[in-house]
Amino acid sequence: MKLFDFSYAFPNTIEEIDKMSGKDFEVFLFEYFNVVGCNPWITNDTDDKGVDLTIDNQNRKGDKIKVGIQAKRWKGSVGANELRKMLEGKEHYNLDELWIITTSKLTSSAMTTAKNNRIKVLNRDVVIGFLNELKTIDGLNFMPTKKAKVLESKQEIIDKNDMHVSSELETELKKLRQELGRELNISKLYLIYNNKTLLEICDKLPSTKVELLSIRGLGEKKVEQFGQRVIDLVERHKNSAKDQVPREVLNERINFLIGVRNRIAKYNSFDKVEDCFDNQVLNELALKLPVTMKALRELDIISDANIKLFGPYLIKRMKELVD
Repeated sequence: MKLFDFSYAFPNTIEEIDKMSGKDFEVFLFEYFNVVGCNPWITNDTDDKGVDLTIDNQNRKGDKIKVGIQAKRWKGSVGANELRKMLEGKEHYNLDELWIITTSKLTSSAMTTAKNNRIKVLNRDVVIGFLNELKTIDGLNFMPTKKAKVLESKQEIIDKNDMHVSSELETELKKLRQELGRELNISKLYLIYNNKTLLEICDKLPSTKVELLSIRGLGEKKVEQFGQRVIDLVERHKNSAKDQVPREVLNERINFLIGVRNRIAKYNSFDKVEDCFDNQVLNELALKLPVTMKALRELDIISDANIKLFGPYLIKRMKELVD
């Protein structure tokens, strides 16, 4: 199972990005931040509160932060009103920082708004830097011609994200990558190992440093630096594999719980389904399958207010997966 779609064809040049629609540009940024390990999430089209996508990032102290991004592939200058919309999104999505990524320029009033509200501006040169960075990563696809590719819609990506169930080993390898990033002072986590390397580790389950060296993206220096920690993690995974839920069962559970979450959100008039619980919680529920209120509270993954609001209904529906 893929963490992201390697069939996506990245643009080769900024001129190809200039030919994109605004939504295509959002998709490009989603794919870029997915490759570099920032766990992007695209907001709903209908009412995005001025935020097109969110990512996980680190501040200068190495603390994890949530960043909201507005994507603007415009020919004209971006005005202050576009930035003001983001301020509502910061509170709505509980964000730590706001960025605007644009291939255009900002008006003088927009620049003032950005400075006064600490909105980080990533301009055309930064987007070109993204393209150059992608070209250094093995295994990615790029557009063969200058013709615009028909890209996935925003909703298709949201649907695809909802369907993904991360294995425990994938999750642990991501955590290890973050730890190594802090220890080695490497902010771009894909430089430690990218998602494709991570998936190959999950597939091959290496038990020696020699086997690690056969995995693309792990050279001698990396294996010497942290190879044993990867091996130890894989071994712990092997020892606990007998207690893991088969992936086919997980897929069935996740599909069922997506429907339950949608009904809860509709019944309680939530702005978005993630207000019930996000995809990470969805995965945890599918893996642990708590069928009592006590078990649900002990997982500590859903707020007390939400448990009080819809906990009994959620437990009732999850029992259907056990019966």
